[in-house]
Amino acid sequence: MKHKKIALVAALAACAWTAPAAFAQSANPAGVAIGLGLGAVGTSTKVRSGTDSVELGKTTHVGSNVDLSYTFATPAPLVSVGLGATMDLGQTKSGTMSVGASNLTVRLKDHYSLYVQPAVEINPNTTLFAKLAFHAGTAEGSGSFANFSINHLSGLGTGVGIKTFVHRNVFIQAELSSVSFGKESIAGGAIKPRLAAGIVTLGYKF
Repeated sequence: MKHKKIALVAALAACAWTAPAAFAQSANPAGVAIGLGLGAVGTSTKVRSGTDSVELGKTTHVGSNVDLSYTFATPAPLVSVGLGATMDLGQTKSGTMSVGASNLTVRLKDHYSLYVQPAVEINPNTTLFAKLAFHAGTAEGSGSFANFSINHLSGLGTGVGIKTFVHRNVFIQAELSSVSFGKESIAGGAIKPRLAAGIVTLGYKF
């Protein structure tokens, strides 16, 4: 998992260095960009055991990520399409439960996404966008109720947002997104994590 993420970062970083120099002097969104995102992340996890299921207590915390992308102009006026990847900086607590002497905490780790982001220009410096993303990572649970580790967790996410350039190469992006991971089996049952996030990204376009 970590090797795949490192290879992904290296590939996108290489694109940044080899992109045409004309992009660096352009005020439009086309080109390679890197950003650092910070915002609120809300998570929850449904745990099923036999015919019984319980929703772990929802958690909200500050999350951060790195975003690398390449945006293409299209033949359609004012329309662009971005392809990119994000990686969380740190792990994400995805729900807790405490019933009597039993307790369980679930955490998402190594979370990354691959996305496509079509956008439409509303003025020379600003675009509105939608996002469809594949999300993956690992998960672990700990507590007296259960202890488990999941090496591969995946799901789909959607999002909408706005991106505006405050300088020729510097932009701010605000986005609302949600992710639903697939159900994964654990000893005696299954888990299904979900998350929603509001992220503000400060970025630089090469």
